[in-house]
Amino acid sequence: MTTLVVDIGNTRLKWRRLDKACVTEGFLDHHGAKRLDDEARLRLTSALCSEPDAQAVEQLLYASVTSESLAADALGLFRTFWPQAQIRRIVAGESLGGIVNGYAEPKTLGADRLLAMIGARQRFGPGALLVASLGTATTLDLIDARGHFSGGAILPGVLLMASALASGTAQLPAIWLSEAAQVSVTGNSTHAAIRAGIVHAQAGAIERIFRLLGQDHAPLGCVLTGGAAPVIAPHLPFATILADNLVLDGLSALAFDASKTSPSP
Repeated sequence: MTTLVVDIGNTRLKWRRLDKACVTEGFLDHHGAKRLDDEARLRLTSALCSEPDAQAVEQLLYASVTSESLAADALGLFRTFWPQAQIRRIVAGESLGGIVNGYAEPKTLGADRLLAMIGARQRFGPGALLVASLGTATTLDLIDARGHFSGGAILPGVLLMASALASGTAQLPAIWLSEAAQVSVTGNSTHAAIRAGIVHAQAGAIERIFRLLGQDHAPLGCVLTGGAAPVIAPHLPFATILADNLVLDGLSALAFDASKTSPSP
C-alpha cells in the first residue's frame, strides 16, 4: 500500500510518500496563514504534480496543529489528487505508537509532540530521551526508558522571541538567527545582544531541564529537531542528536497500523 503522511504545522506543511519503490518528501511554507491563498495552492499543486505515480496513493495519514480552515484547504487539494485514498487523522490518546501518554488529559497533548516522541523512539531505540522540538514553539518532552511520557515544557520558539521583541518595543529591531550567526556570552550591539539573549534562553532551558531530568533518568539522551535545532545545538554543553522530521517519522511508524488512528471527519 502506498501511503502519504502529512504534518500540518504552525508555519510549514510537510509530507512524505511511502511505497515499495521509493520515499519522497516535500514541504510548503504557509507562514502561519489561516487559509491557503492562491499562490500557496499553486505551489502545493505543482509540488504534488511532480510526485511519481501520483494516483497510486491509497492511504493518507495526517496530523495538524494549525487552523482547521488551513488544514481543510490542504486536505481538499490532497483529495483532488487521490480521491480514493483513505484519509485518517492522528490525534493523541492514552497510548500511541508504543508511547504511554501520561498527560492529565491525554487528548489535549499536541499530536505533533506525541508523534515526535514516537519518531525519536523508532529512530533511536529504547532508553530515556529528552525530545527538544525547536519550531514555532520550543517543546521539551521526556520519554522514560519504559516508553512513558509524563509531561514536558513549552516556551516561545526562536522566531517568536525575536518577533515579540520587535513588535512589543519601540526601538528594538527584528533579527534573523542562522547557523552562521556569531553568538557570544554578551553582545556589543543591539542585534548581537538580542541574538545572545535568545540563544542563551533556548539553550539554557534545554540544559536546565536535561540536567534536572538526568538525575532520575540516567543515562539520558537528547534529540533536537525543528528548524532552529542547528542554531541552538552548538551552544549546549552536552552531546545531542540532530534529527529532521521526527513528526513524519512518527506518522510513518503508524502508517500501516489502522487500529491506532481515528478517521477524519
